[in-house]
Amino acid sequence: MKKYGFTLAEALVTIGIIGIVAALTAPPLVTNNRNQAYASKLTVLASNLENAFTTTIVQENVGDLYETSLWQDAPINAESDSTNIANFVGSLGKNLIISGHEDTVSAFYNKVGGFYPMNNNGSKNTNKLQTDFAGTTKCITIMTKNGAAVFVRTFAQPDDFDTLKTNAISDGSSYYSHAGDVIIDVNGIDAPNTLGRDIFWFQLAENGILYPAGGKDVARMDSAGTWDNTGNKFSCTNADKGSSEEYKGAGCTARVIQEGYKISY
Repeated sequence: MKKYGFTLAEALVTIGIIGIVAALTAPPLVTNNRNQAYASKLTVLASNLENAFTTTIVQENVGDLYETSLWQDAPINAESDSTNIANFVGSLGKNLIISGHEDTVSAFYNKVGGFYPMNNNGSKNTNKLQTDFAGTTKCITIMTKNGAAVFVRTFAQPDDFDTLKTNAISDGSSYYSHAGDVIIDVNGIDAPNTLGRDIFWFQLAENGILYPAGGKDVARMDSAGTWDNTGNKFSCTNADKGSSEEYKGAGCTARVIQEGYKISY
């Protein structure tokens, strides 16, 4: 009776082919899964943070963040007063689960050397550090229970707030003024610590809403341009970083949101 089966050589060739295919397909799969995990975390963190700001406004029965206890306690525009920082974190902690805080971004990232912008190919730009980013040394660093970090830089109410509000309403916008910057690192000090990968930049409006850097609302407010516009500081990977290399990747925040919380680059 004739027996059928594979020879040892045939089995080894088959295993080798399977290994090659796995080697080619595994890295993109791992990268995609990692990116989608980042995007999913961003969805939750941005929602929770926005809810904390808007809930504070409602609870205190005021018109905007400037009138809340948050901004009364806040170290406005980077005043490095530890007492004010602690008061701000305590007030925010009433509506957001917080595990701790640092007075500065540098104090948080000192073990890993800071966070980075992107190169044009979307990889980490190791020639730039967090210390080169405008304003990040002036942020309050807040750690959440799930290992994420949130950086908040607060601004005072502008003198022309009423004019800004009137103009915004006439344009059909609810973004009246820039009350602060919010940067979310979805996995804290863990790599890659890169804008547009695991770090995402927002502008915080006076109504407590987070507007993504590189989005149309932010572009309308400060003429930075949209994420897919070449030569602007809030560009994503497919745009020229222009003269503002330290912002490369910041605009990816708007891209991720506009594409349904997916990292497709």
